[in-house]
Amino acid sequence: GIHNRYNQALTLVGVQTMKSIVTIGSAKVLDTWGRRTLSFVSIVGIIISLLLLAIDFHLSSGATSNLAVVGLVGYMVSFAVGMGPVAWLVPSEVFTTSIRAKGTSLCTFANRAVSTLMSSSFLELEKKITWSGVFLILVMTSTMMAGLIYVYVPETKGKSLEDMATFFATITGDRSVLDHMDVVDKDMHMKNGTDGLFTRGNTPAKKRSSRTSLGSFEGPDVSTIEMRTIV
Repeated sequence: GIHNRYNQALTLVGVQTMKSIVTIGSAKVLDTWGRRTLSFVSIVGIIISLLLLAIDFHLSSGATSNLAVVGLVGYMVSFAVGMGPVAWLVPSEVFTTSIRAKGTSLCTFANRAVSTLMSSSFLELEKKITWSGVFLILVMTSTMMAGLIYVYVPETKGKSLEDMATFFATITGDRSVLDHMDVVDKDMHMKNGTDGLFTRGNTPAKKRSSRTSLGSFEGPDVSTIEMRTIV
C-alpha cells in the first residue's frame, strides 16, 4: 500500500474528488440513460476493478502497485456512476405514498446494516482468506446483484409515482391501490369535465388507467415477477 502520509492524503482527496464529480455527472444522465442501464454499467466497472485488485494483491503480496491504485479509483468511480445514486433513488420511486416513509426507512436501515457488517468484518475476513479472496467474494456478490437487478428491478425512468404504484399493485394483485386510483379518476372527471383525463394546467394528460402500460416498463417481464411473487 501507500505508506507515506502525504501521499495517502493526496490519494484519498483525489479519489473522493473524482467520485464527487462522477456522481454529479451521473445525476445529469439518470433520466436519459435510465436507472437499469447505469446500474449495469456501474456493476461491470465494479467487477473489473475488483478483479484488478484481486490480481494485484495475489501477484504483489500487498506491495505498492499502480495496478492497485487503478483498481481502487476504478471501483470508486464505477460505484459513483450508478450503484451509489441509484441505490437511494429507486427506493424513493417504487413505494406508494402511504408506505414510502416506512419503505425508504427500511431500505436505509438495510443499507447501513450491511455496510456496518461489511466494514466490521472486512479485516478479519482478510486474515482468513487473504485480500485476493475478499475481492473475489465481492466479485461474486456483484455478479449476483446484477442478476437480481436484471430479474426484479423495473426501469423507472420517465415514470410517475402513480405509474409505479399501478405497476406493483398489478403484480401483487393489490386491489385497494387500483380501486383508489379508479376513484381518483372519477373525481377528477367530475371536477374538471375531462372524461377521466388528468389535467395539469390547461393540458390534459392521459387517463391513469391507460397511462400506466405495464408493457412500457423496461426490465423484468411482469408475468415472470408475478409468478415469483406467488411462489
